[in-house]
Amino acid sequence: MSTADEKTYEMLWDCRFCGQKKNLGLSHRCCPGCGAPQDPSARYFPSDAEKVAAEDHPYLGADVLCPACRHANSRNSKCCSQCGGPLTAAQQVAVRAEQVGQQFAGETAQDAKREFAAPPPNEAAARKSVSPLAWIVPLAIVALIAVALFVLFRKRDGAFVIADKSWDRTVEVEQRVLVRTSEWCDSLPAGSVAVARHREQRSTKQVPDGQTCATRRRDQGNGTFKEVRECTPKTKTEGVMDDKCDYNAEAWKPTRTAKAHGGEKEPPTWPATSLARPGCVAIGCEREASRTETYAADVSEAKTGAKSSCKFDVAKWSRLHVGDPVAGRIGAVTKSVDCDSIVVK
Repeated sequence: MSTADEKTYEMLWDCRFCGQKKNLGLSHRCCPGCGAPQDPSARYFPSDAEKVAAEDHPYLGADVLCPACRHANSRNSKCCSQCGGPLTAAQQVAVRAEQVGQQFAGETAQDAKREFAAPPPNEAAARKSVSPLAWIVPLAIVALIAVALFVLFRKRDGAFVIADKSWDRTVEVEQRVLVRTSEWCDSLPAGSVAVARHREQRSTKQVPDGQTCATRRRDQGNGTFKEVRECTPKTKTEGVMDDKCDYNAEAWKPTRTAKAHGGEKEPPTWPATSLARPGCVAIGCEREASRTETYAADVSEAKTGAKSSCKFDVAKWSRLHVGDPVAGRIGAVTKSVDCDSIVVK
């Protein structure tokens, strides 16, 4: 970050006794109209058109308040210029918040007083003024939603019968084929031959894109403020292009699925795959890939006839038989069987 053109200007203040406005914070320690002492908490930033430079004034630090009469004095003072009291126990005056850029339209004494005003009433007092409806209505809505969800998803015990059983088994078959793929030309696998190439974005980079500048005003606490121009380098993102090559490569590719299906009377078996040239890795060879198996049963409630299809692991499925009575739970409203609750009687 680069900083340039630091300049010092005087703050402004309005006399609360005679009403004279825009007195200079450094030059006018007392009101030129009535002689009243300056109130340091009333200082405010001027607009750009009202700025008065204070470049030749040495900065000694923020002013201090006389503990006896609360008059603002220069940091290097030993005694109060208003009452003559010692300043050994003096405290530093409060300073205004920093201003940035578009805030430079100028302030008023009322703006300054608002910044140094007492804090708002505590939260406990604020809560007392809130209407009971502000929290009763949301609580009632939450309660109604909770009741509705309870009724909708409530379950009851039920007696069921196994109406039907089925199983499914599948085997994915892959074949060794030539596929067109691509890779960055400088990273082609050994032995690969590029059949085409094209340009493509490979990454990004940050490049310079000027500066972002802001002017800041900092209250120095002695009736002046420092105006500083700060600039930060700005960057933008640009794509980095490179050559990408298309080439042919051998790969295993899913080509078909062998399936088997049955019921209670057919023992589960894996389907025949009839592989072409099994065991080799040349073009045209086949191999088995992933296997999946599913075991399901239709469960019917004896009382209402409500029916659901449930999936079980093979061990539990093997213990179930068509016509067997089983116990479980069912949705009181949805009539959907809780499959995980099914147990053999």
